[in-house]
Amino acid sequence: MMSSAADTIRANFVLPRELRDEAQAVALAQGMTLAEFLRDSLRSRLEELHRRDFEQRMIQAYQGLAEENRQLAEDFRAVDLAEWEGVGQE
Repeated sequence: MMSSAADTIRANFVLPRELRDEAQAVALAQGMTLAEFLRDSLRSRLEELHRRDFEQRMIQAYQGLAEENRQLAEDFRAVDLAEWEGVGQE
């Protein structure tokens, strides 16, 4: 996804030389500039974090539903199944 100049900012930050050198080598091997590689890497990491957060929220929601379903099953356990015999067989 290419951004226009109006949608971009210049960011200056410090990297350990070893990390910069490794990132530069990988970027060159993939035909990318270091800036392209860093943007792509940051975007991928953010997507991963968003996905993990979403998955965690889904797990919590499903666990909540499971508890509700267990409670419903417990509430209906008291129903006399004999009363249900013959229902729908009219």
